[in-house]
Amino acid sequence: MSPPAAEEKKILFAVLDWGLGHATRSIPLIHKFIEHKIGLILGGCGDSLLLLRETFPQLEHVSLPSYGFRYPRSGALFPWAILGHLPRFMNARAEEHRILRRMVAERRVQGVVSDNRYGLYLDGLPSRLLIHQLSPELPAPLQPFRKHILGLHHDMLARFGRCWVPDNPEHDFAGRLSHAFRPSLKTDYLGPLSRIPSIPLTETDGSYDLCAVLSGPEPQRSILEDMVIRQSAKAQAHLALVRGLPANGHTMNTVGRADCWGHLPGPALRQVLEHSRVLLCRPGYSSLMDYYATGLPAILVPTPGQSEQEYLGRWWASRGYGISVPQHDLDLISLMRNPEQIPRLALHPVPLQADAAIDGFIREVKAG
Repeated sequence: MSPPAAEEKKILFAVLDWGLGHATRSIPLIHKFIEHKIGLILGGCGDSLLLLRETFPQLEHVSLPSYGFRYPRSGALFPWAILGHLPRFMNARAEEHRILRRMVAERRVQGVVSDNRYGLYLDGLPSRLLIHQLSPELPAPLQPFRKHILGLHHDMLARFGRCWVPDNPEHDFAGRLSHAFRPSLKTDYLGPLSRIPSIPLTETDGSYDLCAVLSGPEPQRSILEDMVIRQSAKAQAHLALVRGLPANGHTMNTVGRADCWGHLPGPALRQVLEHSRVLLCRPGYSSLMDYYATGLPAILVPTPGQSEQEYLGRWWASRGYGISVPQHDLDLISLMRNPEQIPRLALHPVPLQADAAIDGFIREVKAG
């Protein structure tokens, strides 16, 4: 009698639950792992896990603790909200670390890819941390402590086997964010990650005057949604609104001159963009990677107080990728009156460069 086949080795692929960006940018990597016929378990919580389960219904999944951050209504309170959130962050990090130990013992998990979940590492377990902020942009009140904070951040990153950075080695997309604080950090640059086919939109039919794709934690997501609906109605603009709420489904609802969806998969979203004249979105890094190759004029509206988005908005606008507008200054009536004033995207598609990094990681897992 032949011996029983060895149980399949599996990789846990887990994403953070701050908005949908960590899930959307992971989609092309998950497709790559599926092509390699490696066993995967998806991990996460809330809308981000819901999106991955919807996209990959054939894969196992596991619930992980929520990091649970909620943005304050006032951007000026953001640094203090971050500090107040630290105990919950540390508790979630410790809990997911315990969950990973159990999964290694009980479900034959022999490798982990973590998108910004800092507790998913174990000594001797092949691991990768997907992250674009090797050197985070800190709010002004925390700048005096920059060296100390970045040192602690680097120590957390160094617990993983390598960091996978969704940028190119020239840092074209994340600017100074993707520069390692310490050169000893082990990094692989994968190029930008997007769930949307990276073919520039050379021409659109202009059925929609504006396509607004919203994302990010509450309450700021809803605040911007209310502003966009109210101002686009006053501007008499035909609006396509993708609300960033996967639980609300893909069915279109029409209110006045606004066609609204809770969420759209990448190919369906691309079809809406093909019929839009102008794009409005947060300059969250995943959003920027999704839309940089479309060629659409872009209005970038940073989340108030979110220093990373404020930096990325300035960085991309300085390079010809649309305009960056503070949320309190958003004036769609003026912008839609003369959309030609909004610069078109300047960057060209960059192919995914993840194959070598994924191949090396899978070899490490199989050798374990």
